[in-house]
Amino acid sequence: LVTGKSSTNPQKEVYKLSLPVINDVTMHRGLEGQTLTVDCSVNGHLITKSSGDGLIVATATGSTAYSLSCGGSMVHPAIKAIMLTPVCAR
Repeated sequence: LVTGKSSTNPQKEVYKLSLPVINDVTMHRGLEGQTLTVDCSVNGHLITKSSGDGLIVATATGSTAYSLSCGGSMVHPAIKAIMLTPVCAR
């Protein structure tokens, strides 16, 4: 589940999205000129915050394309991991 908040009004929910993903998913700021800020949490527990042009969430299988080009690690497919790679972090 992905929810977004407006950078100008943090109380306003901008979008809510839930969809299946296989190897990786990229969230980006789109045409908006402002920095995208993402709070990453699992089961309600904050893991990290990311600010930049976007964020790539990838499995080990999806780690070798977009994530690697943004400076992410290459991970062996046998490793059960989910990687968070910021795109042009600020």
